[in-house]
Amino acid sequence: MWLVPIVALGAFFRLYLLQGQVLLDDEWHGLHYVIGRSYAFLLTHFAVPGATSIPTNLYTRFLLDTTGWSELLLRLPSIAAGLAGLVVLPLLVRRLFGTRAAIAFGVLLALSPFLIFYSRVARPYTAVTLFGAVSMFSGWLWMSTGKRSHAIAWLIAGVLAVWFHMFAAVAVFVPLLTALAFSVTGKARDAVKVRPAGFAAPILVSALLCALLVLPAMLDSMKGTMAGMAGQDRMNWKSLTGFLTMLCGSANPLAVIAFMVLAAAGLMRLLFSKPVIGAGIGLTVIAYLILFAITSSHSIHAPIVISRYAVPIFPTAFILAAVGIELVSVALVRNQKPARDAVFAAILILLAAGLYATGPLIWIYAGPNNFTNHSAFQQSYSPPPGTHSYVSQMIPPVAPFRAEELTISAGSVPDFYRQLGMSPLPTTVVEYPMLIGDHFNPLYYYQQFHHRPVLIGYVPGLGSSAEQGFVFGDSIPDAILGRIGNRNLLKFRNMVDMTDIEALRKRASLVVLHKNPLGELSAWMGEVAGAHPVVASLRKEYDKILGPSVFEDEHIVVYRLAGM
Repeated sequence: MWLVPIVALGAFFRLYLLQGQVLLDDEWHGLHYVIGRSYAFLLTHFAVPGATSIPTNLYTRFLLDTTGWSELLLRLPSIAAGLAGLVVLPLLVRRLFGTRAAIAFGVLLALSPFLIFYSRVARPYTAVTLFGAVSMFSGWLWMSTGKRSHAIAWLIAGVLAVWFHMFAAVAVFVPLLTALAFSVTGKARDAVKVRPAGFAAPILVSALLCALLVLPAMLDSMKGTMAGMAGQDRMNWKSLTGFLTMLCGSANPLAVIAFMVLAAAGLMRLLFSKPVIGAGIGLTVIAYLILFAITSSHSIHAPIVISRYAVPIFPTAFILAAVGIELVSVALVRNQKPARDAVFAAILILLAAGLYATGPLIWIYAGPNNFTNHSAFQQSYSPPPGTHSYVSQMIPPVAPFRAEELTISAGSVPDFYRQLGMSPLPTTVVEYPMLIGDHFNPLYYYQQFHHRPVLIGYVPGLGSSAEQGFVFGDSIPDAILGRIGNRNLLKFRNMVDMTDIEALRKRASLVVLHKNPLGELSAWMGEVAGAHPVVASLRKEYDKILGPSVFEDEHIVVYRLAGM
């Protein structure tokens, strides 16, 4: 019974407003990459390391060949992994640490904004979290029981985690190699019931399977795209402090300190009571930091990049905090179990409530919001400023422009959006075009002024070349969707064909055309890009069919589709 409210709580935050979410940013890489490519090719290649994932690409291609693409189906693996983790991981934690620790772990897992975010997008990181954590937890169970079934679970889950993202190898192998070191030296003999020779076969088989699944793509990537990703950036102190806020789920210093103090107490407890697990967690964190320092991956200075590449650390941090809560409750009340349970519950409720109250979920889910997966809501857990659109942390210092150049001040928001926000009539707005990259996409910011549901328009037949394995941030969905010959395969709930007037009229009341999307963000970029040619042709058609526009300024032109 203790698991039911945890699953319900976590499921609510992972599913709320989900149907209305627009495909954004990195979700488009995989869609672009799989078009026109065979399964054999996708099995042995990926675009840019970190930009796409082999099993995710295979699934995306499978959808294109069968049911077609929709937001829900593309995100289904992430949704399923996120929901499965709410059940599987607390149960494994209970076997390792007991019911109370499992309850605290489950609550922190359910409320984690970062894990909630990635369970709602078509990216591999929730699968990495699930399989990476199952591998670690199963490995520890294998060490403590010696049962072969746990060794098999470690192997299968670990291979899957690495297949989804190669950096998961750290979380899969470091804890087990730590246990091997304990076994070889004879330390903590009671905690490691597997002899050194017993490690050999599972580790070798796992390493072989990982190599078979990932190495061909890695070798191919080393010829080109990997060189453009490695050695490009460095972490700094702001990177690490930002990572801690994502790990804790709050940017409030007191909430972060409370979480980290409990986690530190939990780590100290484990180093004495379960040294194999405590040392394994600590060395895994150190190994990730060394890996990031060596690879210097593109945009690794951004906390969100560190967080997703090291996402298996999140469940281990929740274990540490859970053990810390239990340790404090025992220290406060030693002999009376009912009183100790009450203190444990009080500490957990205070921590969870404090993290939630100071975290981002409250303002992310302030609807209507069709852009909950936008980086403006995820790159930092401080409330985004209302005075201007967000300043991206992802843009590296070597970029030809500064992140501050891609913002819109509140005073520059077109008056149309403010006027619409004051209207009492229900209205759905179609925006066209949307630039794919979050740092080029202020539509989320406009929605905060007009407070209306948003659909994204696209024009079929405008596909771009598939030579690049990824799409640039200033691309538009047309560049990908236009490469799909059969329009019946495009079953998006939150996108609409701009050439289908009847579909537009059924689903919305207003169409907003952005004359020069880059020009709204930056004058010099707008001059370089020029007016969008498709918008000009759409205006001619809409003038004929819909009549004159109802609003026009320097940046946008608006047409009415239905009576308001």
